[in-house]
Amino acid sequence: MLKKCLFFLYVSVLFTQNTFAEDISRWHLPEGAKARLGKGSALDIAYSPDGTCLAVASSIGIWLYETTTYREVALFTEQTAWLVFIKFSPDGNTIAAMTGTTVRLWDAKTGEPKHTLKHKGSVTSVAFSPDSTTLVTARANDIIGDEYGITYESTLAFWDVKTGRHTQTLSGHTDLVHRVRFSPDGKTIASRSKDKTVRLWDAKTGEPKYTLKQTDGIRDMIFSPNSRALATVGGDRTVRLWNAETGRYTHILNKYKEGYTSAAFSPDGKIIATRSPNGSIRVWDANTGEHIRTLKGHSGSVKRVAFSPDGKIIASWGWRRVHLWDTGTGTHKHTLKHTDYLWSVIFSPDGNTIATHSYDKKVRLWDASTGKHMQTLNEVHTESVDGVAFSPDGSVLASRSDDETLHLWDVNTGRHRHTLTGHTDWVSSMAFSPDGNTIAIGSKDKTVRLWDAETGRHRHTLTGHTDSVNGVVFSPDGNTITTLSYDMTLRLWDVNTGRHRHTLSLDGEKSWLQSIAFSPNRKKLTTAGAKGTVRLWGANTGIHTHTLIGHTDSLWSVAFSPDSRNLATASEDGTVRLWNAETGHLKHTLTLNGDRFVYSVTFSPDGKTIATASEDGAIRSWDANTGHLKYTLTGHRARIRSIAFGPDGNTIATGSRDGTVLLWDVSVTDDR
Repeated sequence: MLKKCLFFLYVSVLFTQNTFAEDISRWHLPEGAKARLGKGSALDIAYSPDGTCLAVASSIGIWLYETTTYREVALFTEQTAWLVFIKFSPDGNTIAAMTGTTVRLWDAKTGEPKHTLKHKGSVTSVAFSPDSTTLVTARANDIIGDEYGITYESTLAFWDVKTGRHTQTLSGHTDLVHRVRFSPDGKTIASRSKDKTVRLWDAKTGEPKYTLKQTDGIRDMIFSPNSRALATVGGDRTVRLWNAETGRYTHILNKYKEGYTSAAFSPDGKIIATRSPNGSIRVWDANTGEHIRTLKGHSGSVKRVAFSPDGKIIASWGWRRVHLWDTGTGTHKHTLKHTDYLWSVIFSPDGNTIATHSYDKKVRLWDASTGKHMQTLNEVHTESVDGVAFSPDGSVLASRSDDETLHLWDVNTGRHRHTLTGHTDWVSSMAFSPDGNTIAIGSKDKTVRLWDAETGRHRHTLTGHTDSVNGVVFSPDGNTITTLSYDMTLRLWDVNTGRHRHTLSLDGEKSWLQSIAFSPNRKKLTTAGAKGTVRLWGANTGIHTHTLIGHTDSLWSVAFSPDSRNLATASEDGTVRLWNAETGHLKHTLTLNGDRFVYSVTFSPDGKTIATASEDGAIRSWDANTGHLKYTLTGHRARIRSIAFGPDGNTIATGSRDGTVLLWDVSVTDDR
């Protein structure tokens, strides 16, 4: 099994003579794109059975890391979109990825897609047979509604892993099936349903064997390693042990007031660990049902519990903490601390490493013996990328995200330079100074932070706004920064000292303002509102000169042409409008089919082209003189929130909800 991840590593080494071969920013790019910055949002993690690979399902595909150095060795992108669950087959040759109504199978050695298994309803669980030849999927079919509510007609579908052929369907459950599992010996399938039952099926014939019922339903189920027993966690606050061969329960673990919500067998099957909402873990003798000890240390509820592969460590995790315990003595060993809600915790097959995945969509690696943090795999953007901006010389790209951070990238190499943190809420706006030395970041936390763009050092924090800052812009001379806030004010600040200069009240506005821009000739300032109104102001006088009316929904972006004569505005009404900035007259209306939201608009440096970003994930280029559509680029896996031209006009940067930034080569697109 060692050959699998080493195969990818070998291939990458072979290509070191190619300048870009080892640069992961250029793996599997859509047509027209030349680099990808960021890896997308991490959604699930899984180790290969031999432990040589860690797979991370993300919003753009499946990343494979070899586990010696946790270096990226492959990216699977074919037909992937927001994968919510991944699983290796027991032989390590196949990866199953579940999303929506489909399950996709991949060759784990080559990265080639094998089969797409389509379902009529949503897929809720998948399981490989121990011999890796069969995949069982639980699916919710037709919704059945009556005066008592809504239920789902759920079935189990059998698939041949080699051919992708559907072989049989099992019916019997009367509501949603949450989980399906094979017994370790492969003879039995267990399915747990919202209909308050666990059903046991003959894995070979599909014949039903037994139906297990527990008061108030069953919340979890797990086979013992020898396949002879099944443990179920019930809504009646008990854990029951069943004989999987006869369907009869053998023990009820003592009933406690707080109840249980999860259970796990040790690898040798001799003990069971259960967790409860009050933060305690209880250890039991699996043969007699006798209580052995109670582990206390969590300050809140415990989400799940798991044993290390050698059975010597028990891991339990709740909101933001993973606790490690010595199985034999019950002694607390280590605490792994997180800053956000934990989704999953898994041991590597050799038990030396623990991988954790939390709500911040980062994957962290820990030494299981010492509890020390080893590294974080996707440290860059973990949420939607809502803004991108080039430095004036085009050498640096800034990208901002819902994760309260801003990242600086080297455009020539694609390498990550700095992460700018400190804001306590969503980063809503950003801008480079004209000389490129300073970057300003506005946030929902009511502040603006100024940073040294070269070193990433914090310079000033501008405070005074009483509501979210949703726009920042430098004056053309770079000495003044203007900030726009939902408190209905524009504030002017000294860039060098960070001192507040003036406040312009916008109390006359009837809606929140969402965008602001200076004209390149320093004469005009424009503000755009949530009600579709655009206003032009004298930049030096603060006098309102024109109101541009025409949009029918909220405005997201405004941009002046390089010669300051034209103004482009992007709206949720599915249009971009081009205005004469001197007279306020409408020149063209650029319309997207299907009334798609337009989130961002920008002019090319020569002013001849307008580029737009929209919710359908497409980049559109328009002739600025005629308003005609020139070309469309696609490749992001979610809506595009921001777009920017590089200074030479040959590169476009786009930031998307998929958690990545794509750089596009548009030097040849006019020939399409």
